[in-house]
Amino acid sequence: MRKYEDRFALARSSTDILPIFQSGRLASFIGVEGLHQIGNSASVLRNFHRLGVRYITLVHNKNNRFADSANDTDQLHGGLSTCGRSFVGEMNRVGMIIDLSHTTEAVQLQVLEVSTAPVVFSHSSCYTLCPHPRNVTDQVFAKLKANRGLIMICFLPELSKSTTGAGSSLQTVVDHIMYAVSEVGCDHVGIGSDFDGMLEGPDGAGDVSCYPALIAELLARKMSENNVKKIMGLNVIRVMAGVEGVARQEGLQGRPALYDQIPRIWTPEQKRMLLDQGQKRGLSAKTDL
Repeated sequence: MRKYEDRFALARSSTDILPIFQSGRLASFIGVEGLHQIGNSASVLRNFHRLGVRYITLVHNKNNRFADSANDTDQLHGGLSTCGRSFVGEMNRVGMIIDLSHTTEAVQLQVLEVSTAPVVFSHSSCYTLCPHPRNVTDQVFAKLKANRGLIMICFLPELSKSTTGAGSSLQTVVDHIMYAVSEVGCDHVGIGSDFDGMLEGPDGAGDVSCYPALIAELLARKMSENNVKKIMGLNVIRVMAGVEGVARQEGLQGRPALYDQIPRIWTPEQKRMLLDQGQKRGLSAKTDL
């Protein structure tokens, strides 16, 4: 962003986004795809937030200590682990957006029960139209609206196909947008293309140059201009502001930080051996190890 500061700017809060956009630049977020990258440490999570990270996907393609991945063959936790539940609370407390893409349905339903802040699916589509484990089921949609969260429709061809059996295209991407709108409403749908995660995009939707055509297709399907604006970005701002609001409220309520659990270094046998060695050197057997 420093190299191309005339085109990009880092957005650290919801109030940064529109001024950056109005200046003719792209508002950019820092995200982390997978909690395994925090080294199992709540302190690292908090430091990531201080450094500007604003959303974290709970898992990527493999299960981790916190949750199960939709891409893994085996499920370790049956959804969220006990540690994962604690970290959901800590992410709410610090104002880190929880991203449920790549998680299993069980994880999604459990997070939607315990999270006090809105969550996002940063790059997922609709399971009913394309039954892929990475996509979102109707059962989850029912909970997502109550959470005030957001599904951002992914353009990956394997996620944005249609039940008609046709390949993925700009039209099938819009089919997914419209289906999500029918399930949760225009306030809870966005765009999560994932162009950097694919070798080839849908027909007519292979890069950001397709966005004018996508907007035209939404308007052709009788979506209002105000609702198109929500889907193209305003909903992200709303969710980010909601997450920030929950963090402020948790701060006012004095919710304690989650601290890392550091195991004792010495086993009982090692402690006994060290005490014996200390006694031989004239140290008290009451020395606290």
